[in-house]
Amino acid sequence: MQVFVADPAGQRAAAGLGLSGSAAAPKTGDYLMPVGINAGGNKLDAFLRRTIRWRVHLSPDGAVSTSARFILANDGPASGLPRYIIGPYDSEFRAGQNEQIATLYVAGGYGFTKATVDGRPTGAEAQADFGGLALTQQVGVQAKSTVILGYELSRPAAAERLDDGRLRYRLLLRPQATVHPDQARIVVEASSGWRVDQAAPGSRLAGRTASWAGLFDREQELVRCSRNLIGLRCSSK
Repeated sequence: MQVFVADPAGQRAAAGLGLSGSAAAPKTGDYLMPVGINAGGNKLDAFLRRTIRWRVHLSPDGAVSTSARFILANDGPASGLPRYIIGPYDSEFRAGQNEQIATLYVAGGYGFTKATVDGRPTGAEAQADFGGLALTQQVGVQAKSTVILGYELSRPAAAERLDDGRLRYRLLLRPQATVHPDQARIVVEASSGWRVDQAAPGSRLAGRTASWAGLFDREQELVRCSRNLIGLRCSSK
């Protein structure tokens, strides 16, 4: 749950209670925020489970090539519940169909070369928003089925170069308030000839790869709690 308060004192109180939030992309580091809007006029979001997969290849110059997957699983039924829950409210939809306007917000500076639905090339809307890039597709997820939205992305200077010549890559995962918290799997791979020598707690290291998997149900900052971030440093062998 998140709330908006116009009064500055109320804003500080909301922040102290963990009820504040933001949709603005951070000015530094990498960023990922999944957002879905139900356009089907039903209550099927109660049955929707989402998974985010984010795989990054980090180049020696700090640029990244990223494969993103936004997986939407509709566990709802097509019958047995009232029409106002499972629909349809008109002939455009089917009973049990969760019509999703699904958006991935990523850091500014990203460009995408390919969008897919279940592995098939498709079109997608891309526009600057909240200081980042919003990638949007609208899909109908039928009852007891799953749809996978995919993007191939690239961004220069996504990693910070440190004074000692190493690179540091940081990723902020910012969740949408949902009935079921999103699942995430993050994999960051350094270029050949480099290795990962430091990663956030909870990550797994294997040579030049760092990975993290689990629930993310709240925004986290690397300097405070890195459970929902992959922060790594890469150095040449």
